[in-house]
Amino acid sequence: VCSAVDADAIGAADLKVTLTGGSRRAGVLALERLRCALAESGDADLTLGLDADGDRLQLADERGRTLDPEATLPLVAIARRATRIVKGADSSRMVEVMAKRQGWEVSTTAPGEVNLLRGLAEWGGEVGGEGNGGAVVPDVGMARDGLAASAAILELVARSGSPLSELARELPSLARRRSTLPWEGEAAEIALGEVAQRLAPDVVQDPREGIRIERREGWALV
Repeated sequence: VCSAVDADAIGAADLKVTLTGGSRRAGVLALERLRCALAESGDADLTLGLDADGDRLQLADERGRTLDPEATLPLVAIARRATRIVKGADSSRMVEVMAKRQGWEVSTTAPGEVNLLRGLAEWGGEVGGEGNGGAVVPDVGMARDGLAASAAILELVARSGSPLSELARELPSLARRRSTLPWEGEAAEIALGEVAQRLAPDVVQDPREGIRIERREGWALV
């Protein structure tokens, strides 16, 4: 993780970082090697929040404001200077909007880490991820990796000289709505097939991978 970024630039920036969530031992070790100071909440340049198995990253800026987890992937892509981005189909349009600004190429895969990794390998993607804060940095390893994403974000803040709030402000602000309906067994697959026939009959889709419906005003994934 540390060798994949400019550790000297990060160390020279004297960043104060709050670390929360799981995988704390590995996170502390990485921050020590990158010469970042561990800080209490409210006195940090940014907060890195890792989930229990360390594959997802939740960011908070220097004001303590929690960022949308959808922001993790585009920020990592900017940090890595990537041009080919692979994203899961259940992610927002944030990457596509940024692609027009940055000149990125974007490939979309069915939801799930296995599909994401397959897409990265087959398409030659430089960064991949989903809207839940899970990002893949192939130079570190072919898996969602919260520490690899954290190191990339630290390098971006150090290299740019800008606070995380300012970097996040450059991202598009999009709204999304999620809801759940309980279905079980074969009934769920039948229902998804009916949705596909009604809303997207011209698109060949496997209902088990989700039905994606594109409209001018937005999109939906069932």
